[in-house]
Amino acid sequence: MTARDARTPGDTLAVLDGAGFRVRTGAELARIERSGGFVSVAILRAPPGAPSGTAEVAAEIGRYLRRSVRTQDVVGLDGRGVALMLPDTDSAQAGMAATRLLAVARVAAGASGAAWGCGTATVYGQVEGGSEALIAAADEAIRDARSGEVRASGALRGRPRVLVIDDDRTFCQVLADTVSELGWDGFPCSDVADALTRVKHEDFSGLIVDLCIPGSSGLTLLREALSRRPRLPAVLVSGQDAPADLVMEALSLGPVTFMRKPFPRTEVEVALRMFRALLPGAAPRRGSA
Repeated sequence: MTARDARTPGDTLAVLDGAGFRVRTGAELARIERSGGFVSVAILRAPPGAPSGTAEVAAEIGRYLRRSVRTQDVVGLDGRGVALMLPDTDSAQAGMAATRLLAVARVAAGASGAAWGCGTATVYGQVEGGSEALIAAADEAIRDARSGEVRASGALRGRPRVLVIDDDRTFCQVLADTVSELGWDGFPCSDVADALTRVKHEDFSGLIVDLCIPGSSGLTLLREALSRRPRLPAVLVSGQDAPADLVMEALSLGPVTFMRKPFPRTEVEVALRMFRALLPGAAPRRGSA
């Protein structure tokens, strides 16, 4: 891996060239594919037709970032701008980092820095195309941004997934839509066999499961899912008087809570806050870009 590694006292990390940045980003994506978590990139570019000296300004920004970013973050230069790879950083945190990047550009580039644009892209878990796809998504966002604006890409899956399992198709769809409106990706599933296949072979960051499903039970689905990921959070729901022994057994399986139908949107929000607290890489690390 090639790096521009002319460090001075106080520097925390090297600034990589474009190839090295892609390699490091790819390694981070491989990690979250195995264990879950967020990875974001923020890319800062000068506008088309920018005056000469763009590479020098980018290098100055890179030198500043070497001393100020978290030690787990990665800085890259490619001659046209600056890229920042942010492990364990969700889209909101990436937006804040990008805003700070723009502020640094205004200092380093003077009056012309106000015309630089910044794009971000975030993934959770697996991304098809690896680092090239993640970086390309952030670059595409820049093309849609106005001068001095941060624009987040909507091209990649930067939101954790929740599987909603209920034999009532209408309720299941409405609940999945509510989950999506609250910033997650909700996936409705009303078929028991399909639900079992999905919890065996797909990665979800939380489950919402009906206790009473014809031909099976929510407990069966929970056991299967938790056998793969023991700390996978789940909500067990029921519209009937659920037997206390079944509810207690479910609660003993892991981070499981219980909600009785019908329940208000605020209870879904509470459940998702519990899910978020247990997401791999959800808690921001100390320090900031």
